[in-house]
Amino acid sequence: MGISNELISLREASKISGYHPDYLSFLIRSKKISGHRVGRMWVVYENDLIKFLKQKESSKNISSNFFYKITKAIFTTFLLAVIVFASFQIIKNPEAGIKVADNISHQNDF
Repeated sequence: MGISNELISLREASKISGYHPDYLSFLIRSKKISGHRVGRMWVVYENDLIKFLKQKESSKNISSNFFYKITKAIFTTFLLAVIVFASFQIIKNPEAGIKVADNISHQNDF
């Protein structure tokens, strides 16, 4: 189905978008997508619906990408803090670092 500037019913728009017709009429009334009433039936411009769906998808990708970057930054900061803390402990008490290394190597012996 090609994208056109024709008016389509909310039933058809619902099939395209996956949204309930009531939600689509809300989007029209709140001026998120272009459409209007014809008698008792709401209609929407197909190209505006497609444009809205693409914008919604791109904003979803941006927000999930932002969440990924924040999570990665927090994890990296935590990991760096653990490494710095462990390094200071080894500098403060070098024998402790050797004991830990010996314990790790002996656990892998079996």
